[in-house]
Amino acid sequence: MTFRDDFADTPRPAFASMPDPAARVSRDDARSRLRLADTWRLLKPYWVSRDGRGGLALLGLVIALNLALVGVNVWLTNWNRVFYNALEAHDFPAFRQQLLAFCAIAAVFIVVSIFKQYYTMMLQMRWRTWLTTDFLSRWLDGQAYYRIEQAHATDNPDQRIADDLRTLASDSLTLSLGLLNSAVTLASFVTILWSVSGALTFHLGTSAITIPGYMVWFAVLYAVAGSWLTHKVGKPLIGLNFQQEQREADFRYALMRLRENAEGVALYRGENTERTSLLARFGGIRDNWGWLMRYSRRLVLVSAGYGQIAIVFPLIVAAPRYFARELTLGGLMQISSAFGQVQGALSWLVDSYASLVSWQAASNRVLDFEAAIRATDNDAASADGEHGIRVTQGGRHGGLHGGLHGGLQGAWDGGGSLQHDPGAVALSQGAADAALHGRAVGGSHIAADGLVLAVPDTRLARSGGRRAGAGGDASAVAQASAGRPLTPMSQPIRELTRPFSLQIEQGQRWLVTGPSGSGKSVFFRAMAGIWPYGRGTVDRPDRARILFLPQKSYLPAGTLADALCYPSRSDAHEPAALRDVLRACRLDGLVDRLGDVASWSTTLSPGEQQRMAFARALLQAPDFLFLDEATSALDEETEAAMYGLVRERLPHAALISIAHRSTVARWHDRYLRYDTRKGEEAAVRMGRLAADATPAPA
Repeated sequence: MTFRDDFADTPRPAFASMPDPAARVSRDDARSRLRLADTWRLLKPYWVSRDGRGGLALLGLVIALNLALVGVNVWLTNWNRVFYNALEAHDFPAFRQQLLAFCAIAAVFIVVSIFKQYYTMMLQMRWRTWLTTDFLSRWLDGQAYYRIEQAHATDNPDQRIADDLRTLASDSLTLSLGLLNSAVTLASFVTILWSVSGALTFHLGTSAITIPGYMVWFAVLYAVAGSWLTHKVGKPLIGLNFQQEQREADFRYALMRLRENAEGVALYRGENTERTSLLARFGGIRDNWGWLMRYSRRLVLVSAGYGQIAIVFPLIVAAPRYFARELTLGGLMQISSAFGQVQGALSWLVDSYASLVSWQAASNRVLDFEAAIRATDNDAASADGEHGIRVTQGGRHGGLHGGLHGGLQGAWDGGGSLQHDPGAVALSQGAADAALHGRAVGGSHIAADGLVLAVPDTRLARSGGRRAGAGGDASAVAQASAGRPLTPMSQPIRELTRPFSLQIEQGQRWLVTGPSGSGKSVFFRAMAGIWPYGRGTVDRPDRARILFLPQKSYLPAGTLADALCYPSRSDAHEPAALRDVLRACRLDGLVDRLGDVASWSTTLSPGEQQRMAFARALLQAPDFLFLDEATSALDEETEAAMYGLVRERLPHAALISIAHRSTVARWHDRYLRYDTRKGEEAAVRMGRLAADATPAPA
């Protein structure tokens, strides 16, 4: 009988052919070293917070239960001596009595262990909840999530929040409680071992040498040697675990991207390309796993051998006294048990090394994530108009943080495609509250002064090209290699426009035109206050409602009402108002589906999604409405209907449209045009449009 190899064409692991990544990672301190001081700075805030008070009470309870378990182990050690002495003396009544005593010991041990596990898990979740809330707030506040993606300052922040924070909280408790347990166990058993082991006397030449409590010193030497060897063998695993988590996250992200873009891949028949790309990513996982296997094998060899030798080592060392009849069998077993407890306490590093490696890798990833958030926050705060675009609210400097506290949240990737955009968001909490209650608020104008728009240009990194920020002497490549997170202000840029100034009053209707790739969408983002690349100042009214509708708006999963009202809650508007704007925007088929739950970004067609964005705009009733190719998926008649709705229902709102279609021009009275020359920055021209006129092409 023959068997067919179904995996004959599958690439086989070739770990020996690839260079040892641990050799490279070990040179990168950020990944391989034990950053204990930085990790403590990461862990400390919870315990001094308000919620940390309850956490400290839980921690005290867990510590007390750990101490109780140590007490039970001391009880068990003393029981060993009595029990084995009864066996040696063939004393059946004492034997039976000790069996009953053992039942009591076991019952107490089980009850204490159950409560210890329960309250430890409770504390882990409490701590993880606080860490997750804190990091989510810091990641979202000030649009750090957007700027981190722009600069590629760190990889897979989703994994660092979801997985690494979980590992950090759970393993921090497990390891610290284990260390405490080892310390208490050592203090409890070292005196027992010292007293029962007695002194060892031997002759060296003519001199007699006596070592009191000799079993204690053997335990210390054995544990120190084992700990040193374990750390020597296992240290590369910290960096390898760091890399493994990174590659696993990259692979999951690629799979998620395929799922989100399933239709596009299917239309292109791109399955083979996707398969090649996914298998290449998985190959990185497999290769790194091979080296993890090698170093883990060495670590298991050391730790397993260490543990097995520890079983007989105390018996071998104490055997001379036993055979000299200086020890009873019960005494020998008590020494063995006490030695095991002392040696185990001293061997915390050996026993916990695998968990310690995983914990430190997760800690380093969270520290890198925190450094990226901190760097981008500092980056935004340093924007002064000369280095970076300065954003002000009513004349007050807000940096890029003003975008978040003002309300608009959007994120595009470096190439200009939409990564995540809520679509239409009020710019200030006060304005949002006013909008929800129907109060008219507003400001006079949006002004741009000396604005120069730019995009990141990695081609200039090696030649020391102009940078968005002040760190122009050190290239982005050097910054990355030094282990510091990249930020938008540290990257080289390519300027798209010459300096220009602009003032947009309420009620004005501007059409922004220019060749593809000239930077029209960059203008859209700069007005939103989320674009860091360039120079100049953008000043926005303090309490005006400013909404931005990109070409593809963000539709959250949930009910249709949630998607329509986003970012407000679905109960912020009456159902009748939701049905009204849906009908007005020619979405009659969705009127009865407000309570349906679906993934609306894939359920609705591009045209329906753009009409949903207009429906949002009607609900939000902005003072300034920016549209970036917001009707590109609509036919001309529907496009005219949408613009007509905006003019009818938002007569006092300023309208700023980025569009290529000439049919959009009739809804505007002013133009902003990019005049480009090959190899030069674009000159930005502005003027008035005559009725039914189209701006001249650039």
